[in-house]
Amino acid sequence: DILCWLAGVQSNGPGSSRETNESLLSKTRACLFHIIRVCFFEAGRSIAHKCARFLALCISNGKFEPSQQGFSLVLLKALLGNISYLPAAATGGSVYWYFVLLNYVKDEDLAGCSTTCASLLTAVSRQLQDRLTPMEALLQTRYGLYSSPFDPVLFDLEMSGSSCKNIYNSSIGVQADEIDLSDVL
Repeated sequence: DILCWLAGVQSNGPGSSRETNESLLSKTRACLFHIIRVCFFEAGRSIAHKCARFLALCISNGKFEPSQQGFSLVLLKALLGNISYLPAAATGGSVYWYFVLLNYVKDEDLAGCSTTCASLLTAVSRQLQDRLTPMEALLQTRYGLYSSPFDPVLFDLEMSGSSCKNIYNSSIGVQADEIDLSDVL
């Protein structure tokens, strides 16, 4: 909260000097890798939200400073450098704010960002596939269960139209002249 306040005061204040603004940006830039790791992967949702807001203020403050023009690129490199910690994040809310911030700066290096995200998805998919035991695979094939969205083969159970009609008619008690559910399916 204090860092957000300082960044806001330095950007909008009538007595804000360039030296103090550059000092805040340069000190933030020096610790950026560790700030991202701690705030987005070790802390909770509220800390991640405050950190994302602070870093967005730093980006907007750095746009008008000639010596701090590359802050967005440094932030993107720090975000992508920490992406390996993503599967071990403390909360889903912190992951959300991580991706909000990543979406904000992804245009600095779109190809590198997409390559890094694709490699993360591949690694997570490989880990999930390695965790699949033969018993889980048997249950999937027998009962049409889905264990995760990364499964290479999804099993689906198709119901015949007549059984859907019988279940629908018996549970609701519809008349014969009403819409047949099998026609809709």
